[in-house]
Amino acid sequence: MNKSKKRRTSKYLTGGQAAVQCLKKEQVRHVFGLMGSATMEMFDALYHEKKIKFIGVRDERTGAHMADGYARASNKSRRYCTN
Repeated sequence: MNKSKKRRTSKYLTGGQAAVQCLKKEQVRHVFGLMGSATMEMFDALYHEKKIKFIGVRDERTGAHMADGYARASNKSRRYCTN
């Protein structure tokens, strides 16, 4: 008897993709951050997500101030990602 086997197909997500999905669910539109090797999966996922704009910074302190200023001016929560 030849039984057809059901193939289990599931999509595996990287940690960065899962984080970006959470950001989308929270309707985040801007993320400030400092690129680095430890957070590259996050930035790869952000690159492919066209609804969230990544604003890169050159210094961690500057990014924190930018995210804080944006949050205060727009009355939205802060999103800052650093290495």
